[in-house]
Amino acid sequence: MDNALYRELYEYDTLEAALEAASLFLSGPPEDREGWLINLQNHLVWRSYRVSEDPDCDAVVLEAIASVMSRHGLRARDLTGELRKLLDDLTLA
Repeated sequence: MDNALYRELYEYDTLEAALEAASLFLSGPPEDREGWLINLQNHLVWRSYRVSEDPDCDAVVLEAIASVMSRHGLRARDLTGELRKLLDDLTLA
């Protein structure tokens, strides 16, 4: 299930909804919204995403994780693997 949840995290629709939900916390809307989301998605897919490099990305990823958790009725303690590590890095950074 860990891999399925992580894949759900980087689905374009999940990231797009997270960007909308986190918009109040961003430094400003991305000029090229679609390109910005695809770039973030690629970093998550290829596991090259680094926490704390871009606060706007961090806000969107954290919102996306919260959305995935909510859909599955999960709490942070229920997560394992890559998703748990990412959540820990985002909340402890």
